[in-house]
Amino acid sequence: MSDALTDISRSERISEYCRELIKAEKDFFINPSDENLKSIYCTCDALLGCHGGYWGENVGFANKIKEHYEKRFDGKEGYIINSEDIAYFLNWINKDYRLIELTDLLTRAQPRVSNNNYYDDLNENLEYVYNNVSVKAHERIKNNITGKELGDILKESKILKMLPTNYKKWFDF
Repeated sequence: MSDALTDISRSERISEYCRELIKAEKDFFINPSDENLKSIYCTCDALLGCHGGYWGENVGFANKIKEHYEKRFDGKEGYIINSEDIAYFLNWINKDYRLIELTDLLTRAQPRVSNNNYYDDLNENLEYVYNNVSVKAHERIKNNITGKELGDILKESKILKMLPTNYKKWFDF
């Protein structure tokens, strides 16, 4: 049995690896490469190496994420990201942060053409997304969704217009 400070430290480490995994997945979506796929695997392995925590976190989801990417991409050339991959990514994230992470992904996919810094663009995009995604659609995103449902929500709310053409293929059906 460990003391509370040790457990809190473990919880912080788990939280940090979760943030790294979210970033690694978004990096892979924006630039699908062996290096970015390996980063996902390494972060999943790091999470699986964490034991215990103050809040009793279960890090088993990292194994499912790693298995998903292995099944989808190992041994294949020319990684093609689709809406199911984006939906799978969103579904493991805390439901209250899914729309924010989706908006961050869409913002990162946009070319840097304005004089704004990244965070100004992100804030503008968040405002746009929250103003255009209906309450009903937001609730659908909070539940586990399929890639088709996600694509439909983005089309209905005209959010796909935020994406450059080369990333719109994520949501082609």
